[in-house]
Amino acid sequence: VLSVSRVGIHDSFFELGGDSIKALQVSARLAAEGWSMTIQDLFRYPTVHELSGHITPLTSQAEQRPIEGEADLTPIQNRFFDQRHAFRDHYNQSVMLFSEKGFHADALRQALRKLTEHHDALRMVFTQNHAGRVVQYNRGIQITENELFGLHVADWTKEQAKGTLLEEKFAAEEIVLQSNMNVKEGPLLQAGLFKTIEGDHLLITIHHLAVDGVSWRILLEDVAAAYQQSLEQTEIKLPPKSDSYLSYANGLAQIAGSRQLLSEITYWQTTLDAHNVFLPKDRAESDRHQSSAETAAFVLASDWTKKLLFETQQAYGTDANELLL
Repeated sequence: VLSVSRVGIHDSFFELGGDSIKALQVSARLAAEGWSMTIQDLFRYPTVHELSGHITPLTSQAEQRPIEGEADLTPIQNRFFDQRHAFRDHYNQSVMLFSEKGFHADALRQALRKLTEHHDALRMVFTQNHAGRVVQYNRGIQITENELFGLHVADWTKEQAKGTLLEEKFAAEEIVLQSNMNVKEGPLLQAGLFKTIEGDHLLITIHHLAVDGVSWRILLEDVAAAYQQSLEQTEIKLPPKSDSYLSYANGLAQIAGSRQLLSEITYWQTTLDAHNVFLPKDRAESDRHQSSAETAAFVLASDWTKKLLFETQQAYGTDANELLL
C-alpha cells in the first residue's frame, strides 16, 4: 500500500507516508486474506511489531452480492438537493490518467463494468416522488452496460493537437461527458478514452453524489487491478466489499435520531451561538465567484518531496495535505 520496497517491523506506518485513506486500503487487503484489523488499532499501534498482536481472524464479512434497494439520503446529499437546480446542474469530480503505451478499449470496458458491479454506489439514481421528496435508489446489475457506465472513445492520432489546443479539446469532451450524466436515470460514471500521437488519455468523471476524495484512491486502485486482469484474460477479482453505502446511509439516519446523539444538542447549539472572531484580512473580498478564481501551481524538488511525505509526520504529527494548505 505504501509503495515502499522495504518495511521493518519497527517502522511506523505514518512515518513511511501512511494516512487514514491508506489505512483503509491496508484493512481491505487484510480482509481479502481472511484477517480483521480496525483502523483505530493501526493508529494506536503503527508498527508491524505492535499491530501483529491485534490482528484477528475475520469472523464476518459484509454482504458481497450486488446491493439493490432504496437508501436514505445522507445529510450532505440532502444539502445538495436543497439547491434549486440540483437535478439540472452537474457536480462532478474527474481524474485524467495517461499511458504512453495506450489503453485497450475492450479490456477497459470490462474493467469499468466490473467496477460498477462491485461498487454499488456507482449505480445510484435519484428521483422525486409526488410529494417532492428525493428518493435515492441503488439499482441492481440486471441493466444494460450503457446504464452502468458510459465509455466514449476518440481517435486523435492523426491530429497534431498539443499543449493548449489539446487541453481545449479535453475540456470540450468533458462537457459532453457531463451532459451524458443523468442523476434521475444514470449512469453516474462517464469515461472518455482519447488516443493521441503521444499516448492515450483516460478521463473518468463521476457525479459527486457517488464519489469523494477518499473513494477515488480505492476506485483507481480497483480500476488498475481490474484492467490488468482483463488484459491477462483472467477472471476479474477485486478485494472484498466493505459495508454498502445503502447500509451506511440507513445506519446514519438511525444514529442521527438516537437518544445519545440528541443529548448533545445543547452542547452543539452553545458552540454555534458562541462569538467567533474572524481572522484579519489584508483586503476585503467582494467577488467570491468561481469565474474569478485563479490557479497557482508549483513543483517541489525530489528532496523536498521526500521530506514532505516522510519526515514531516515525525516532526509535526501532520500529513502532506495539511502542510500544503
